[in-house]
Amino acid sequence: MSDPCSTARLSLSCGVPREPAYASLAAALRAGFARAGGGGFVSIGPDGQQIRLAWQESADRALRLVAGLQARGFGPGDALLLQSGAAADLVTAVHAGILGGYCIIPCTTRPASALQPLCAAQFRRLCVIDAPELARLLTSPAPAADLPEDQGGAALRFAIPTSGTTGTARLVGLSDAAALARWWPVLPGPGGATGFLSWTAFDHVMGMGMAMPDLPLKLHLDTRRFISQPLTWLDALQQSGASHATMTSFGLSLLVKALAGSPERVWDLRQVQRIGIGAESVSRPMVEAALRALMPFGLREDAMIAGYGMTECGPVAGGGTPFLPGAGGDDSPPELDRPTAGHALRITGAAGEVLAEGETGAIEVRGPTMTSGYIGDPEANAALFTADGWLRTGDLGLLRDGRLTVTGRAKELIIVDAKKYTCQEIEACLRAATGLSEIYAVPLTPAQHQEQGGGLGAACALFVVCAKHEAPPDLARQLAAAMAAEFRFTPGRISQIAPGDLPRTGLGKLRRLALAESDSPNLMLALRAGRAAADGADTDQLSRIWREVLELGPGFDPEADFFLLGGTSLKALQLSAAVERIWGCQLNLQDFPDRFSLSDLGARIRGSDRAGEGGDEGLAARLRQLMADWPGRAALPDGLIRQLSPGDLPGRPERLFWCTQDATGAGMLRKYLARRLNSYVLRSGVYLFHYDSPQARAAARLYADEILRLAPEGPLILGGDCQGAMLIREILPLLRAAGRAVDLFIVADAHFQRLARDQAFDVPLVLLALAGSRFNPRRWFRDPEAGLRKYAPRGFMLRILPGTYAQTLAADHGARTADAILDAIGQARALQPAVDLPAPAPPASSFYQRRLRSRIRRLSLVAGQEYILPVSVRNRSELPWPAHAQSGLALGNHWLSPEGEILIWSDGHCPLPRLLAPHQSMGLRLMIRAPERPGPALLELDLAEEGLRWFAEVSGKALQIPVTILPRPQKAALPWYRRLLRRRRAVRGS
Repeated sequence: MSDPCSTARLSLSCGVPREPAYASLAAALRAGFARAGGGGFVSIGPDGQQIRLAWQESADRALRLVAGLQARGFGPGDALLLQSGAAADLVTAVHAGILGGYCIIPCTTRPASALQPLCAAQFRRLCVIDAPELARLLTSPAPAADLPEDQGGAALRFAIPTSGTTGTARLVGLSDAAALARWWPVLPGPGGATGFLSWTAFDHVMGMGMAMPDLPLKLHLDTRRFISQPLTWLDALQQSGASHATMTSFGLSLLVKALAGSPERVWDLRQVQRIGIGAESVSRPMVEAALRALMPFGLREDAMIAGYGMTECGPVAGGGTPFLPGAGGDDSPPELDRPTAGHALRITGAAGEVLAEGETGAIEVRGPTMTSGYIGDPEANAALFTADGWLRTGDLGLLRDGRLTVTGRAKELIIVDAKKYTCQEIEACLRAATGLSEIYAVPLTPAQHQEQGGGLGAACALFVVCAKHEAPPDLARQLAAAMAAEFRFTPGRISQIAPGDLPRTGLGKLRRLALAESDSPNLMLALRAGRAAADGADTDQLSRIWREVLELGPGFDPEADFFLLGGTSLKALQLSAAVERIWGCQLNLQDFPDRFSLSDLGARIRGSDRAGEGGDEGLAARLRQLMADWPGRAALPDGLIRQLSPGDLPGRPERLFWCTQDATGAGMLRKYLARRLNSYVLRSGVYLFHYDSPQARAAARLYADEILRLAPEGPLILGGDCQGAMLIREILPLLRAAGRAVDLFIVADAHFQRLARDQAFDVPLVLLALAGSRFNPRRWFRDPEAGLRKYAPRGFMLRILPGTYAQTLAADHGARTADAILDAIGQARALQPAVDLPAPAPPASSFYQRRLRSRIRRLSLVAGQEYILPVSVRNRSELPWPAHAQSGLALGNHWLSPEGEILIWSDGHCPLPRLLAPHQSMGLRLMIRAPERPGPALLELDLAEEGLRWFAEVSGKALQIPVTILPRPQKAALPWYRRLLRRRRAVRGS
């Protein structure tokens, strides 16, 4: 029986608590008007004409509009259906709706008739406000508006039309409190954001946020103008000086394509702080492509952030972690962030149970921005909310350390042989395998599968977006072969579709399931017909088995691919079992990486096989091109490395080769270091290649050859920040193999575990960590040097610098980093090699097998109380555990909420006092301190290899003990006569 106190961490993550900044949305609006000054709203229409509306002017017009509505008998709780096409008029109407206590229904991109029947059934009175009606209401004689008392809380304030990816129109209700939490989550700060740019339609919930006067400037670019002329978005950013903007993956694709067609255009984007990517699934390659295109215009590399939310739930995760260039350029779903303030996320299984972290399941959310439900649709609301009040998003995802990764839509799963695939993972693999830029996978219903694909292949379809004349001549065969190689099945349908025929929402979001209704031809039918037309031999035993498994007729082509003929992984197992039974030959589908035909199978049985290989070229030319405008000069003719120092510096024999990501970092090195130290700069592989790839090794060889020519002797120092350190890691063994000693390796703000690869470095190492970076080991461990030393037995030093992630060589940190590099070089001379340090253990080794037990199964502690907890630690591995001084092993604890939310990350700390032999136990006493927040909590105990990992990361469950935290006792009041006596003594003493 498993220990009840030892459970896996649940997939539940909570943001920090948050109280509303205002009592109601109307109160927030009035506060925004009062602070407005000269600020306002600017709209750029379809024709490019700009109209400015001062916030205070909109407030005055809104009061007149409320007065006009009241004169017609409209009161709080009645609905306003907004149809005016002018953005400035819509902003005023929204302000009037909030101040007058109305429910606001934006309806600018669809006919009012589509919503009027639903609205009429749900609201006592409905006023349709188009441009003429707005003019009449504003000009009609009416007394001053008698504003109702603020109706905060549950009062219905917005009804947002939505169809999402399904095409079914609904009205999403937002209470006053939910709208307040979405658009006024905190009191605006004193500085920072200067303006916000958006091109989203006002029907969309993001469009409604543009009406809120929470910033000096809100700038709205008409959706039609952006889609027809995407570069006007950049014009608006530059001309307005806006610091923040919103964008979608679809919008980025338009922007990147337009930029490629206008290489002569230039913008200044240095003022842009953040661009939020949302409203649809985030494409990592598209964000990377946009960064590559926009960074030459001064856009910060950390400007783009992704979030997660829906019309129904609001922004529930993201906004804190930027996309960084080259941080993972594959097409896998990006890891977003933890929940935003006040929100919680959980991942549940088919039965509604909360899954363990790392498991994929349904994403459920709760928090202050949730919808009150679909208006007039109780059946849909029953499906939307769980019995305990969580909102079902319909998306699939997982949590890692509380951070959300969205993997797909629950209704967009493709199931083949009981195995589930998300459309996004299929699309990503096929884009990488074929080079096609836009592919969409869609599940088919059984009826659609039979009708469109004749029941052959898997119940899914692929749609390739391209004009007919642009399609590859062998499109279906190319895609089917790639899919067979990657997934071991082929789709029932492959079709071309023109870009303009894609079914999208008004915001450009793809309506994926509607693709299956496209009448474009199924190219798989012709492909399969051609494959089956040949006369195949059906005389021997192998071909008969092949035909029976695939349910083929007597005529088939022995060169036809198994999966193109309708094979699946389960049918492959049937075939494999028959082959092994008759010929004693074990089949492995990995032996057929390119194709799996009857001829291939026969060759495999006879002991034949095929192989292939590829190559890579042009890397040096590409690196040279990318570094052409970097500071300094090429250190060698046609070389890649650039020399930053003006020449050899007298009295400084050391040579520093530093690898960084961009020209900004190189400029900081030149400004603050080049005249103090012989300095050279290398470019990392950002945007070019992934590490541990053939291209990375090729770049390392090119750089190593140049370093050997530039510094054949003398003190040699290598260093790098972020991904630059990863490339230096590839260069080190090449220099060692050439007999060139390296005197010091400086690593700045890098993922140390990934860098070390569980192997010790043979050079002294200095780790420069930024205090606010997630790569700062002191954020996660009490004594990280104790564990990190064994990765640098020739000498190790850790320095913590101010700053956050990716700021090592930022403009306001360059001088401090340069000083730290020089200081590290000076101190490194005194570093002494360590002795008796164990070799690092890889995560998969038995080293991390342990068992933790305590005779204490439940605790009650007073808030802030210290307590010594006895814990038995058993080494269940086959390797000895050296004492803390050599291994960095220590017992520690976290404090969690009952749902798994982290309350205190690192509390107690008990170093391993002596060697613990394999299969032996040791008793430890851990001093813990209870959290200050009363209520139930979980005490989680685990071993840590300090600086590297907690054992639960690689070997399963930690020990958890339920704890009740009691409030601190109140001091008893003194009797009246004691208080009187104390006062008299105090008077006499004075």
